[in-house]
Amino acid sequence: MKSIKRGRGCGPSGLSGEVLKQLWKSQPRTREKITDTIDMFVNRPESIDNNFLCSLLHCIPKPNGGIRPIAVEEVFLKLVNKVVCDILMQRTYKKLHNNQFCIKSENSQIIAVKALKDNIKAGYHNGE
Repeated sequence: MKSIKRGRGCGPSGLSGEVLKQLWKSQPRTREKITDTIDMFVNRPESIDNNFLCSLLHCIPKPNGGIRPIAVEEVFLKLVNKVVCDILMQRTYKKLHNNQFCIKSENSQIIAVKALKDNIKAGYHNGE
């Protein structure tokens, strides 16, 4: 829920992130139903009506006279995408070698540079 940004456009259903957050906070039963819905999207996507997977397309005028298309998807799809990404990242981390620094944590580039410098100081060169 924290990943839903405030002030974003509503999807085709009209449900906004702010409304979904308020529903989440309201009662445990509501949270359970939202969780069940997300679970259905992740584990049984064939049961989702194709119309729910559509986005609204908005055209924003550019200063130079062109247009910038913006697709606004359902807020549930945003949550599902986040859940799926989190699941995949957790599974991927377990398979990565310990030397894979740059996608494992915040400040990962700093950690990678420090590890590289430490390895060079320790005499580790060219895979030796």
